Order: sequence, then structure tokens, then C-alpha cells
Amino acid sequence: MPQRPHRIRTELEHRLVQQLSSYGDDTFINVIEVAALTCFSPNSIRQRKIRCLPPSDPRMKHLRWRLGDIRQFINAGAGGSVVGANLLPQKAGRPTKADQIRKTP
Repeated sequence: MPQRPHRIRTELEHRLVQQLSSYGDDTFINVIEVAALTCFSPNSIRQRKIRCLPPSDPRMKHLRWRLGDIRQFINAGAGGSVVGANLLPQKAGRPTKADQIRKTP
């Protein structure tokens, strides 16, 4: 399976990452800041296409993550698990007959 091409950080994202490094783990960060830290596309994060990301805080009206959760995700070696992870959204609806036959032992 071909690896996902890495997105190149911009100068603004580099400055944002440096600024975030001084914040505590209980700080909430938005989609743009998560994208700068993880090098995923902000649109992919918003659309929740990246299934391996930790869930956002459900108490917030907008998408916000705890900085500590994102740091833990990065330190856990998420780069290796992203290659094997399912980055496409799950198909909605009933599974096809072929899928049902493949899953039976």
C-alpha cells in the first residue's frame, strides 16, 4: 500500500507549533492548530476523515481538542498507525452481499 504523501508545513504553521509548545496540556486547540501539529489537512480533520485522531471534546460547540490528548497521540507513534489506518469514511447503509460472504468463516 503506498504511503500517504506528507504535507509540508508553512512558515505560519511552524510559528504556531512553536507557540503551542509553551502551552499546558489542558489548553483547548482548534482545527487549524491540530492540523499544524499533525500535518493533516484541516478539511480532512473537520470532515472527520482521519479516524485515528483522538475524539474532540463533546462539551464544546465547535471542534476543540485538549492539547494533552494531541501530544499523547503524536508521542504514541501515530505516524506509523496512520499508514495502516482507514482514512476513508465508512460506507453508510447495509453491507453488500459480497462483504457479508467474505466475513463469514
